[in-house]
Amino acid sequence: MEAKDINMIMMMTESKEKQPGRKPARLFIEQRDRFQGKDYLFCVIGYHLAPVLEKQKPAVILSFHDSRRNLLHLWKKYKFEFPSSGRLKYFEIKTGLQRICVFFYNPQLLDRILRQDKTMYLLQQYGYSGGMTLDESLLHLQKRFFAAGCPHELGAFLGIPVEDVLGFIANRGKNFKSCGYWKVYHDPCQAQRIFSRFEEAKNRYLNFLQYGIHPSAYLEYYS
Repeated sequence: MEAKDINMIMMMTESKEKQPGRKPARLFIEQRDRFQGKDYLFCVIGYHLAPVLEKQKPAVILSFHDSRRNLLHLWKKYKFEFPSSGRLKYFEIKTGLQRICVFFYNPQLLDRILRQDKTMYLLQQYGYSGGMTLDESLLHLQKRFFAAGCPHELGAFLGIPVEDVLGFIANRGKNFKSCGYWKVYHDPCQAQRIFSRFEEAKNRYLNFLQYGIHPSAYLEYYS
């Protein structure tokens, strides 16, 4: 499918209403289960990556293991065919025999967020510095993963507001005001607006699949 075809479908999906009575998660499962092998893997990645591809968030982290559809095996086999580019990259942040955690990110958006003063204030508490390149920051995050499990500053890398990351740390994950894609401590109304944009991006991805766009074509178009 050519880019002009995808552009046409994009305009059509902007005004398409959600199908009544069908939840997005159920629709995703229906679309996902049409695929096999590499297509299945890329379909799963595309769904979770949709907000990143639409620049609604800088990154997502996905865990691949073989408890369902052999995703770990599929990732190892097809990762070099993943359409990585200057606008979309991936980094295997933690690897093991039974699981691989992969960090998918928009380099420009992530670098801009990490260089914000309030974000750097948080990161400096965990050994990062303003002089680090993005690649160096990711390598330091990887070291922190192996040393501390899931480090608190990962939230900043995923685009979670610093105020909510600090609130999570101070409250040890308790006493949050609301919860969606993360636990909210600062501004629930603004967080809900962000969550809604994430869902809208995923719904558009599902619409693409319904119109016949292949997961690889979707990823290549946005990357």
